[in-house]
Amino acid sequence: MHQHQQPPGVSGKLGTALFQAPWFSTWTAPLRFPFCGRPLAIVARVLSTLRPATCRFPPAADDMRWWDGCDEVRCGFWVNFEGGAIYGSTLTLPSQWALIFTAFVALFIKLAGGYLWQMLCFALHQSSSSSRLRDDVFYQFQVIFRNTEHESSFIWNLHKVALAHRGARFKTYQRAGWLFALAALHGLGFSLAGGLSSRFIVASNEVQLIPGKCGWIKEVPLTDLTDDGIFDAANALVVSTRNGYRRSATYSRSCYAGAEGDTAACKTYVRPSLPYNTTFDAPCPFDAKICDATAAVLDTGFLRSDEHLGINTRPEDAMLLRKALTCVPLAGEEYTDGWMTVNSSLIPAGIRVKGYKFGDRIENVGTIDADQYTFVLAELSLQTGGLPYSLGSQSAFQNYSGDQAALFNPIRELQSTDADLSLVSLTNRVSFRVPVLDPWFTAQNCANATSTDTINGTVVCKSNNAFSFMGCQERVQICTADMKTCTATTGFYALQEGLEGLNPTQEALYRVLWKTIWNAQLNLQIGLIGRENLVANEYLWDSSFSLGLSANLPPEHWHHEVANWMNTSLAVMQRAATSFARPAEFNTGPDVSSLKYISEPTDPTMQLLCHRVKMRSAAFTSFSVLAVFLTFSFGLLIMAANGFVPIVVAFWQQRAGQGAYKRLDWAESHAFQLQRMAAEGRGIGPWTGKEDDVPRLSKQGSVFNLTSESLRRGAGGNTAHAYEMIAKEESSRQSEGLERVKVRDAKSAKQMELV
Repeated sequence: MHQHQQPPGVSGKLGTALFQAPWFSTWTAPLRFPFCGRPLAIVARVLSTLRPATCRFPPAADDMRWWDGCDEVRCGFWVNFEGGAIYGSTLTLPSQWALIFTAFVALFIKLAGGYLWQMLCFALHQSSSSSRLRDDVFYQFQVIFRNTEHESSFIWNLHKVALAHRGARFKTYQRAGWLFALAALHGLGFSLAGGLSSRFIVASNEVQLIPGKCGWIKEVPLTDLTDDGIFDAANALVVSTRNGYRRSATYSRSCYAGAEGDTAACKTYVRPSLPYNTTFDAPCPFDAKICDATAAVLDTGFLRSDEHLGINTRPEDAMLLRKALTCVPLAGEEYTDGWMTVNSSLIPAGIRVKGYKFGDRIENVGTIDADQYTFVLAELSLQTGGLPYSLGSQSAFQNYSGDQAALFNPIRELQSTDADLSLVSLTNRVSFRVPVLDPWFTAQNCANATSTDTINGTVVCKSNNAFSFMGCQERVQICTADMKTCTATTGFYALQEGLEGLNPTQEALYRVLWKTIWNAQLNLQIGLIGRENLVANEYLWDSSFSLGLSANLPPEHWHHEVANWMNTSLAVMQRAATSFARPAEFNTGPDVSSLKYISEPTDPTMQLLCHRVKMRSAAFTSFSVLAVFLTFSFGLLIMAANGFVPIVVAFWQQRAGQGAYKRLDWAESHAFQLQRMAAEGRGIGPWTGKEDDVPRLSKQGSVFNLTSESLRRGAGGNTAHAYEMIAKEESSRQSEGLERVKVRDAKSAKQMELV
């Protein structure tokens, strides 16, 4: 059982006893308000020796505190610049308080509707009021107009009037029919308006993050990991990057690739997915003889840093980012010397290897003149490798001079002056029931099946080649929002370090976008999660039974793999801004946090961007300040108008010299004035304030009883008989201690004559 601890602001024996009392938790549970987690502490502070109070109380594990999450998300007012300074003004509240606020707004709208109904009743009363002789139903309607504050009671009173007139009920209902309809429509309309008000005042579930330890993990050289400090930093960098890719791959499977995109996982970033255009019949981007199919081109077009990536800046300060991926299967068998037996201390005697020449590798890896081969595979590895699929990659970047990637000098057929190149090799060890015609996953070796190529006597098809290859080009471009300043469309490292004419916010955004592109490079994805992220894995029969079988793959399955790479890259880009503002924390060793290796920005503008990152959260609700302001302003205007309209109308009537009867009828139809006239009919008076809302006896402190005589004359409750007796004696009886008055005074009679 959870034990409440004494709050820091409460001391003394009484405070201790109070917070340890078993009834304390139950009694205070409904009393949690935003200003403090335990408001009963205020009582304890008054009753005991005190210290400066705080609101940091140790809650129970299952407590729902109003400020939960407000250390990560900005609760309160902020500006979503995507809508501008006015339309984008936003109020963010935790969901539990958002529900209360929404309910309050709904009740306020209903309350405002009641005041508007009173104004309508005033208009109905004044339009109907006339000095002509009318029947009792008419005047009962007038009393209802004057004294009913809500539609429900209005309808009920109309019903009672119609029901009371026996013999004329149908006619009375006919007279009141349009009033029933008007009241019902008005009440229903404002009930719906209150119920649907959340759709008007709720802007979205977009929230602005409060930064943690803002920045990126330090990049360290991976060439020498003997130093413990460098190794730990590299460990944090690689593990965090790989974890980010794995999460992004999971996200892309749920929210891209034709997925519904309505799951809770897809409600994290400002957009569930980033758009891009796809063409699967593009011409070969390389020399035509090296391509084995038409190319696939996936192009995002220009993505805005604010609308798509969630960096909350003014629209004119936003930057545009474009990424294009072009991939095509390659005719790899045209660039190999075939199987060879080599003499190498690294390879057992008699084992054959196969090398593919797409360009010289920058580094010699210590085997069969490996610098002249881009990819090398041993026959033993092909036959006995435990994995169904294996991926490898080699890259060539424009203007790259670092040591963080496996590089090669591409052959002439693959060279490009405006794109980064990644070659992805696939080793396919899977058996299929029928031939696979896909050019990358090709498995058509079925005719010459041996006993080892059967599963329980069933002939299977295997890959023809040791390797299958995919060649991919990546191009990126960054522009200002007005498109007046742009980089060239080129490879990542060929981007300029900066653009001319940028303001400080745009310069900071440029650096953030540069890092975003770096995180989304294809070679990183293939190297970190390439094999486990293959869509083809979903067709496999097993994971560890060693069956080695797969369901049939479609002829153009490689299209799905390329689209999946693009989807994962875009999910990484979506994640980049939030990872910059609040990097995920994990332990890289015993009690060693990854946040230790975060490099925080020192530039003030970069630090400001740490506070300008948006995302979506179901735990919070963001309201449009403008919509809330208009709602309350309109409601308060109705309330104020309800009080002033009768006064203004009376003023203009008096100024025009008309409407005396209407004014008097409105005043005397009030319940208090009707009560005053009933008292005057009993001889109780005199009264003042006969044209006010509330009349008063001239003689203060006088007491009387309106109904006692009716009961006394009613002969055991027969009030009708009592009224008859009172009417006969009224002319001769005086009320004790009070002066008899006439029903109408001279002023009222004079007003009657003016009409």
